[in-house]
Amino acid sequence: MPRFKTDIVLNKPEDFVNFIIKDFMNKEGFKYTVYKGENVWQHGNGWLTSPQFIKTTYINGTLTIEAWLKFAWLPGVYSGEMDLDGFVGALIKNMLRDKVNNLINLLKQPLPNETTKNFNEFEIGGSGNYQNIPRNGPILVKTHDTSGNAKFSLIFGLISLIGFLFPVFGIIFGTLSIAYAGRGINSSKNGMAIAGMVISIFMIIISILLLILNIIIKINRIIS
Repeated sequence: MPRFKTDIVLNKPEDFVNFIIKDFMNKEGFKYTVYKGENVWQHGNGWLTSPQFIKTTYINGTLTIEAWLKFAWLPGVYSGEMDLDGFVGALIKNMLRDKVNNLINLLKQPLPNETTKNFNEFEIGGSGNYQNIPRNGPILVKTHDTSGNAKFSLIFGLISLIGFLFPVFGIIFGTLSIAYAGRGINSSKNGMAIAGMVISIFMIIISILLLILNIIIKINRIIS
């Protein structure tokens, strides 16, 4: 299947575009790597979810974003490419689509009326307030905030404790918690993300063991 692909006309300084992309990807847990001859951002290696890929190309003021998933047979062993539509992997696809949209919104933020040559340095400014900035000083820009994901990781991690009673839900909510933890672990509330991840990993293991135990008990009942 073809990759998701979109072109966005930004006409912004290349330094700004690179800064926002790098900051966003690092906070979302993506790693810059070379995969099959392409420079891409990759998240995950197939242990728990399908690996996600984002490729960005900025030429003449236009940013091209490509995004796709790969089916993981084993960690590090992938095949095929999936775009962001369809039922298979719908949850991960929706999360990846949201990431792409959030990145685009950050890149579209208004900047001070400066010439490209003056964009020499960028600093985090969550309020998006660009007033009283010296012409040749650092440019304050709004960057990606993933603290909300850290909170969701802890919430889903706590909900996954229901796995002691309903193992399937423990696995589902534990997986959600880990997915959000990966996006929130680089935020100011990384403690919540780590706590959610630890609880979820524990509950996923317990839930799987309980499922196996239930299956064994049922088989023994049938045999006896």
